[in-house]
Amino acid sequence: IGLIEGRHVCLVDDESSTGSSLIAGAEYVMAHGALSVGAALIHGKLVEGAVERLMASPLEYIYITDTLPQPPLPESKFKVLSFASLLANCIVAIHQDESVSALI
Repeated sequence: IGLIEGRHVCLVDDESSTGSSLIAGAEYVMAHGALSVGAALIHGKLVEGAVERLMASPLEYIYITDTLPQPPLPESKFKVLSFASLLANCIVAIHQDESVSALI
């Protein structure tokens, strides 16, 4: 939130299925002078047609975690980030009665 004109913008969303909110946000910031726009998505429950819509959007990149199974995603725009090591470290920390928040 703030001034976006002349800036590179990264939209962050916790969950997306159709991509509509991300696309609307990307179109908005580009129409208001952003230099570029990308996205970070925690849980992608991408429904049929969502990948095609996101590929056609102004989003230059989309980082998405593997917390949910993903269909094959075009590597030109999508970067899948593994959640496995963080989850494993959380399990170890809980088992050893250590702080989970210290992992972040």
